[in-house]
Amino acid sequence: MEEVQTSFDKILTLTAEEADPLVIEEEDDVVAQDILERSLVAKIYSPKPVHKKSFKHRMLEIWDPVGEVNIKDLPGNHFLFTFERREDKQKVLKFAPWRFDKKLVVLEEPDGTVAPSKMNLKFADF
Repeated sequence: MEEVQTSFDKILTLTAEEADPLVIEEEDDVVAQDILERSLVAKIYSPKPVHKKSFKHRMLEIWDPVGEVNIKDLPGNHFLFTFERREDKQKVLKFAPWRFDKKLVVLEEPDGTVAPSKMNLKFADF
């Protein structure tokens, strides 16, 4: 039995690099919060999948942001928009609700407690 324990100790021993604790710097939290504050999650209410490339192109065309916008496809008809400039995000929210192909686009600001793909997105301000 001692041989088995010794064998496992050899296999499961951490290297010096792996043994160092992972330190999350406070500035990492600040960066994450900044990204959250510049992001929107969108859901298109459609019984069918939408053409994602067309949706992204059309929204950027309509919104006409000054800065860059990173768009991530999420499962279903969900998207994560991350704006370079907060002002662009605020402009999008100001003129909401939006439509794409006659379908309602619901937007919500993520708070970091729920993954964007799991957000409820059931309400839109009119």
